[in-house]
Amino acid sequence: MSLRPKILMLIDRTPGQPLGTEAAFGISYSITPDPTDLYFFSLSHLLSTLQADVTKAHRQTDPAADHGAPTPADIENFRFTTAGLSAVDEVWLIGYNSTRADGLNLNSAEKASFLDDKELDVLATFMDAGGGVYATGDHAGLGASLAARVPRVRSMRKWWYPSPGPHGEPVAPPPLSTGTDSRIDTTQYGNSGPPTPAGTTGVWFDAQSDDIPVYISPEQTTNLCYEPSRYILNPNLLHPLLQGPNGPILGFADHMHEGEAVLPYEYDRVLTYNGTKFTEYPAGPSGVVHPQIIAWGFTNGAISVVPATETGAHVGDARPSMYRSYGVVGAYDGRVAGVGRVVVDSTFHHFMDINLVGDPVAPQGDPKQVGFRTGQGGPILAGIEAFFNNVAQWLSPPKLQIKIWVSVVYEALRNQIVREGALYDLPDRVQELGAAAVDSVRHQIRHGMLVDHLLSTLPRDAFAQLTTLPWGPVTGTAGCGSVDHSQLTHAAMGHALQAAVQTTKLRDDGSSMDEREAEEYILAATIAGLASTSHDLTRRGKSMLDVAEALTRAATRAPASQSRHGTAQ
Repeated sequence: MSLRPKILMLIDRTPGQPLGTEAAFGISYSITPDPTDLYFFSLSHLLSTLQADVTKAHRQTDPAADHGAPTPADIENFRFTTAGLSAVDEVWLIGYNSTRADGLNLNSAEKASFLDDKELDVLATFMDAGGGVYATGDHAGLGASLAARVPRVRSMRKWWYPSPGPHGEPVAPPPLSTGTDSRIDTTQYGNSGPPTPAGTTGVWFDAQSDDIPVYISPEQTTNLCYEPSRYILNPNLLHPLLQGPNGPILGFADHMHEGEAVLPYEYDRVLTYNGTKFTEYPAGPSGVVHPQIIAWGFTNGAISVVPATETGAHVGDARPSMYRSYGVVGAYDGRVAGVGRVVVDSTFHHFMDINLVGDPVAPQGDPKQVGFRTGQGGPILAGIEAFFNNVAQWLSPPKLQIKIWVSVVYEALRNQIVREGALYDLPDRVQELGAAAVDSVRHQIRHGMLVDHLLSTLPRDAFAQLTTLPWGPVTGTAGCGSVDHSQLTHAAMGHALQAAVQTTKLRDDGSSMDEREAEEYILAATIAGLASTSHDLTRRGKSMLDVAEALTRAATRAPASQSRHGTAQ
């Protein structure tokens, strides 16, 4: 089995317009940017970075082939009802088209552009069986045709514009600031380009293509795991999606008008597609599982200039955007409730070539022509690329994550100190061995993702008891939990390493374990390692219970006249 997740990526374009014109704008898999930079957005850098087996599907036809070139898509005019998802781990919906399914006077191309009930039945069944989904669009209704009716996805992000959706879904941020309604503008002040016009303090639209990112914050006031001083001192408290090769991933590409990730406005909706009913947010052992907003952004509250470049290729909005925070990335851990995970993003511009690796119409020598491919931008780009692959790994099914866990165990054995420690089989040093191994593979896999893969080895009933994770609640509760996940990981890794050493030895009859036997042997040892911490967990739990009982007794004995700050005078 390959360790690379199998992703079906689906993109689209404006339907029913003359091909090769700006009216037919859309998204392309083209490996090179459109030289005019006018007719499509390219995802080529994402594809070159993603460590996954990607099937490139297009809802219509890829705009890179409008003038007779071979299409870069694997499948065009894609439909879920004919393609099937049996060989797919994840579906990525990166949409441009904003045609609403409840729109009036739609032509045939527009009607065919959005997912119908039969397709939604197929996709929702895939999600309920554990399939992962990533979805994004942009400002207003961009992306709505692919994603606005998909369970959970529809309520974790704003898709509908200019009016609410059919179930009361909230209106998405506008493309232009009008009155009190303001676009979400994150464009940062650039390091190049002409001065802004006299009397303005604006930013150029095309600063989206330079090497200055917009910084995001994982802080969330309802989640103590994201208190800044904690995650700066211990990045392992961050969600696995935000743990990068150089520490926290806190910088994304900026853009002039974005969408918005939100917490759902309702949790009790039952959706019906093609006669099949789907509970949108099913319950886990501790109640309905809630999504989280794991990354927050802030608009710049500044003025953008029109036209935005010397060439006049990009046109923006000269009116100010209101300063406010907004959701950048939302994550839903449906595994707790027995369904697939979901990640949504505020804008597809976090993935587009023009935002990451430069604008082809920028002046020669301008930093905007190379994007983050500069000395200053390199670490930011590395973090963004890690985010892409974090999404792919986090959405992958438990069976694949288990394979990855086993592969990491074997990778740790390549370290001489770890290998020798595993060979000696010292029962009282197992956690130290595990800690050394985890440290030895930190460049291959970040701690949060390693913990996530470890938890995939747990039986469903045991996993369900972990109502909180280091990066916060997954069941709608508050707090970080009292379980020391580092202790669990070190113990599990130490035992797994000792087992892995045994799988490399020949049996008495000269035979060796096959891959399946070795995996089962290592998994059994992993569970045994986790179980070895049960004494500490029980002791810690009893200690907390003793404290709670003592506080209850103290409160019972306290005089009724005692005030909050001491005895009343």
